[in-house]
Amino acid sequence: MIADDQTLRHTFVLANPWDRDVRILQASAHSPCCSTIDPTSTLIPRHSSLPIPVTFHPGFQAGKRRVDFLVATDAPDAERIALTLTADLTAAWEMTPLSGSPASLLTGRPGVMEMEVVCRRSENQGLPPPDGVESAGVEADLEDGPGDARDASGLSVARRKVRIRLPAHAEPGSHRAELAFTWAGGRRRVEPIHWIVRPWIRSTPSAVFLGASASREVDVRLEAEAAPFRVTGVSGATIVPTDGGAKAGGVVQTVRLAIAPAAAPAAGAVREITIATDHPRQPTVPLTVVITPRSEASR
Repeated sequence: MIADDQTLRHTFVLANPWDRDVRILQASAHSPCCSTIDPTSTLIPRHSSLPIPVTFHPGFQAGKRRVDFLVATDAPDAERIALTLTADLTAAWEMTPLSGSPASLLTGRPGVMEMEVVCRRSENQGLPPPDGVESAGVEADLEDGPGDARDASGLSVARRKVRIRLPAHAEPGSHRAELAFTWAGGRRRVEPIHWIVRPWIRSTPSAVFLGASASREVDVRLEAEAAPFRVTGVSGATIVPTDGGAKAGGVVQTVRLAIAPAAAPAAGAVREITIATDHPRQPTVPLTVVITPRSEASR
């Protein structure tokens, strides 16, 4: 069965095998937000039965779903009767990244993300493939796909590829955009996409916590994406010469910095050290220094 925001209906039948009438004292659903139970009567005549209609609204949730109902009666051997409704639901819609589609970009470079949407149908339930896609902040195109196919359970399955062109960003950070898929009948479905922008040179640690009246030395590891580079200078700190320090050129450099507190530092103050490089895409690497009221630490 396809999960398409539908309401599932079922009718249980309670039998009364006793020589007297049985009264229903209470009927409740354990998940009242998405299910109901409504006995057609509060009395089950002797040697008779009573229909108990229930509903279950799983929304778009896929997988094995279950809801429990409880019926309380005045029967001495059946004071509490538990009823369970289960459903194995298949998602009508899925959007997943295609293999090799980047979730991150380097600063200053645009990129392309490719997603696949899968639509499943069964008779009057489910979704046909969307007719178009709209977006803000990115450019997206919906590509034609092969005709519908049948899966092992007999559902009609349509697949479409979405090609998303991500813009170049000058600074590292995380980004989000929304794709709005549209159908001819006016239906819309909005899906978020996420990606990150990373620097050409990564710094470990990226921040140093310094006691208000303390100074310290810290080893900073710089790792470039590809091109070798050299550290050419530092402002806001002093480079300490070491045997295993910065090399003449490589994709990984380690520098030891001596960091002194600023004049009259205040707890919570933030300043920045700038490490200069000859990398063609990232001439400087920032290192944040945070003044703390207690002992220093780094991350």
